[in-house]
Amino acid sequence: MITTTKARDASCPGHASGIRPGSCGGEETAVAAGSLGLGAVVEAVFDPNPRASSPFRLRASRAGGHRVVKAILSNDERIRPGVPCTVRITRVRKPSVPGRGYYEATWHDDAPLALPPDVWVPELTRLRMGALLAAGECILLIGPQGCGKTVITAAIAEAMGYEYVYANASAAVEPTDFVARFELTAASGGGVETTWIETELLTAIKAAEHEPFRRRLVFLDELNRSRESARNALMPCLDVTRKIYDPTIGGFRAIPPNVQFVAAVNVGAEFSGTTAIDAAALDRFCPVHLDYPPRAVEAALIKARVGAVRVKTMQAALGIAEAIREESDILGGVSVRATIDAVRMLETPAIRTLGDSAREQIFREAYCGRLDGSWKDAGSDAGRAAQIISRTLAKPGRTTKGRRTPKGAP
Repeated sequence: MITTTKARDASCPGHASGIRPGSCGGEETAVAAGSLGLGAVVEAVFDPNPRASSPFRLRASRAGGHRVVKAILSNDERIRPGVPCTVRITRVRKPSVPGRGYYEATWHDDAPLALPPDVWVPELTRLRMGALLAAGECILLIGPQGCGKTVITAAIAEAMGYEYVYANASAAVEPTDFVARFELTAASGGGVETTWIETELLTAIKAAEHEPFRRRLVFLDELNRSRESARNALMPCLDVTRKIYDPTIGGFRAIPPNVQFVAAVNVGAEFSGTTAIDAAALDRFCPVHLDYPPRAVEAALIKARVGAVRVKTMQAALGIAEAIREESDILGGVSVRATIDAVRMLETPAIRTLGDSAREQIFREAYCGRLDGSWKDAGSDAGRAAQIISRTLAKPGRTTKGRRTPKGAP
């Protein structure tokens, strides 16, 4: 299934990862007309101006992470399209008329890619992804399940002013599934007829043709879960060819330059149903590796989602998660979603009244339930994780590898 959504929409699949805890906002707010006065310095990302008749070469529709009611225009050669920067407002055209006129600006300084405080990304990863997108490159995110690949991409898309398009690549069985699917629909005469139903990916590509000033970032999730034969349909749209076969027109459709792609894969033998991506396809991407957040960061993310957490609950949740992640015999991992699930349940008032007797079952369900096999089968991943849980809970203050948790640590 392919859906289009704003990065802060509560339906965004990335919010389930736990990397972006906290409330999701409602409608996007706009910067008031009078808030950008002469001399104001704001952060913006510029695109080529789609209006050929305009005397200004560059245009931005967002400032400081918010939509502006007047476009920001510039001819400053120091401003690079797609690269975050700060600009100084040098002129306000029709300042008292909402939605009319424009801001004129000059370059002030380069700016880092700013992300919300509840989204954790390693500094090098943040800088690399911003630079790659600014250069028009395709990105391949590689990392374990639940490390935040989806939500990080959504946050970066929002920060750079992209419309975010989520595509679940694992749903693609045939090459055309990325673009359209063949369905039987009721005909007006009472019979049935076959119809091509376009995906949101195709809708986004067609919209980009008519809106060259709006950039779209397509996120291809679970790319290595799609069949190789289906994945081949994406090959020409990821390189300089920049086209994809559209069965609704019976020919190839050009990919507009204001559409870019980020794909995500879970690499390793632990991920059933995956297929290897050949070298030709991999070479069309710039790889970026992600991992689980550091312990202190994960603790902060859990607290932001759950609220107040007892120290012993946090110590147990993170200690067990780290031990399972580090165990070489367990091919899967414990996602941030799982640690949030476990802590939330253990901090639920009704469950807290059960005392420590409920802890082992909660951890088994939250952690083992996401791994292969049964927790009762000692030879399976889930069974090995269950043994780690039992040993850790039997030795307060220690992980299964004998490392004592520092006193007072989260």
